[in-house]
Amino acid sequence: MKKLYLITGFLGAGKTTFVNRSGKIFAGEKIGVIVNEFGKQGIDGGLISQNGYEVTEISNGSIFCVCRMDMFIDALKEAAAGDFDTLVVETSGLSDPSNIGAVLSELKKITSENETSGVVEYDYRGCICIVDGVNFIKVIKSAVAATEQIKSASLCVINKIDRITDEEADKIESEIRGINPICDIIRVSYSDIPSEYVKNLRPIESESGGRLDITSVSVTVKIDESTDKSRFDEIVKAI
Repeated sequence: MKKLYLITGFLGAGKTTFVNRSGKIFAGEKIGVIVNEFGKQGIDGGLISQNGYEVTEISNGSIFCVCRMDMFIDALKEAAAGDFDTLVVETSGLSDPSNIGAVLSELKKITSENETSGVVEYDYRGCICIVDGVNFIKVIKSAVAATEQIKSASLCVINKIDRITDEEADKIESEIRGINPICDIIRVSYSDIPSEYVKNLRPIESESGGRLDITSVSVTVKIDESTDKSRFDEIVKAI
């Protein structure tokens, strides 16, 4: 089963820079990329394909809107047959990714009815939201999509910290915490995310595709001799 990572972030945050760096993070793995451009003309796909990745572009709308969701599902079906280990989806800067769970459920439902191709499933590892440290405070006050991107993120990355002060970065982190209290937050420059944060990513969405209600969550943990301590530590950290 191929791993799937969702990369979100408002316009100019540094998503494409991260995708271009992902070869270092997934060293030894073959990478496929789906790039979503809101405009009619795709730009990022050409920049990414220079790295030798297998790139599919979906333009003229968000892959999470009805107008392009069918194309996204088709792209996911085709990608499942591709010769690579990890699929990275770079969303449009104007996308609201909160229904990624519903998209993957629909993909599974549609393909389960096709006896020829068989069921298509992905090992969804979660959503990384790249935040523009320079423009975040201005953007978050006016762009609904930016808020939804943070809500859906397992990891929020405050990018461009070389261009802001520590006090400004602290303010951004406080704003992010107010929107998403359970995501990890790191600070980087040039979208240079340490590989361990990506490889240890876990989705915060439920299997049904809806966001977890962080105000009312029941967790039952059964412990026996075979329990893996590192996994247990991850559960405790998440809680």
